[in-house]
Amino acid sequence: MAISVSKDLQRVQKLSQDAIKDYGRGKLKDARKSASKLLNHKKATAYYLFQVGVAAYNTKDLDASLKLHNAELDLPEDKNSPRENILLSRGLVQSELGTLDAALNDFSSVFSLSPNDVRAYNNRAITLQKCDKKAEAVADLEKALDLDPAYFNAAINLINHFQNTGETGKAI
Repeated sequence: MAISVSKDLQRVQKLSQDAIKDYGRGKLKDARKSASKLLNHKKATAYYLFQVGVAAYNTKDLDASLKLHNAELDLPEDKNSPRENILLSRGLVQSELGTLDAALNDFSSVFSLSPNDVRAYNNRAITLQKCDKKAEAVADLEKALDLDPAYFNAAINLINHFQNTGETGKAI
């Protein structure tokens, strides 16, 4: 039994693939053009916007990434692109852009959807460090490690924090 894919969905898939390829090749102008068409396509889904938003983030096209993630949150939830992943990704973009309060809000919003998300605790901790809220950052990193003692990113970030603050004895 063959699965029929509508022309609209095929177009959305092609725009997404083109944007991701162009980001990967460093062709930002072409990638932005495809991303813009995708944003304006009536059948664009959160899944495809998310994929292109991540590609934009990975190439430091932060404004485009933010625009894509904002558009994702305006669409119906997509089982292939859970809201917590969108908020985590948008939070990373916000943090890189220096809009730290917005980033903290996104990371904190993840907890209403996934209360034990270690990625959110870790990413919020990094942003809290940027805000010079070191005690809160340590608490988030410790919470992430309480939830998942094997979560490498939180362990490394906690060690780095203690080394950077001269508290190397706590890093052990």
